[in-house]
Formats: sequence, C-alpha cells, structure tokens
Amino acid sequence: IEWRSWELLSDELQHDPGIFRAVLEHDSLNLRLAPECLRSDRELVGFAVSRQGVALQFAGADLRSDRELVLLALRQDGLALRFAAESLRRDREVALAAGESNGV
Repeated sequence: IEWRSWELLSDELQHDPGIFRAVLEHDSLNLRLAPECLRSDRELVGFAVSRQGVALQFAGADLRSDRELVLLALRQDGLALRFAAESLRRDREVALAAGESNGV
C-alpha cells in the first residue's frame, strides 16, 4: 500500500499492524508516518529496519535501546548507529557491527 492510500483509510485501519506492514513493504522509511503505538511495535519495526536500517530513527525510544533490534538495523546499514540509544553506541559489539556493515 502506498502511503497516500493509507492516509485515506479509517483511523482504526491506520492503527492496524498488518495494514501498516503493507505500507512498509512499499518503503520501510514510511515508518515515519506510523502512529506512535506502531513505532513501538517490535515486530513491525524489526521488519522495517531489516529492510532499511536507518528506519531505526523512526522507532519508539524503547526500541532504539533494544540491543537485538539495533543489531538487526546495523547488519542492514551501519549508519543506523546514529539512531541507536546512547547506551548502545558505547557497546563494543554494537560498534563492531556498525563497522562491519560499512566495510570497516
């Protein structure tokens, strides 16, 4: 589903994770359009960051500090490190994952 079509849906459907996943299939950076409750949906955010790591910037704060989710984003794009929680940016394994992703 393209985001312009999603915007025309009812509020209830806009908050449906299955519907929004279809929006993310079109472009994972559409996570920026998600209602806050979906930005904290671990499965939905995991899907987005596995396709475009920098979609992490639109995840809820709780998920930006989720080590496993951040590592998933970094495997896709090391630049996602800038959107991880500060505590994870000091983590050795996280830093190494970012470097490996960027060929460092």
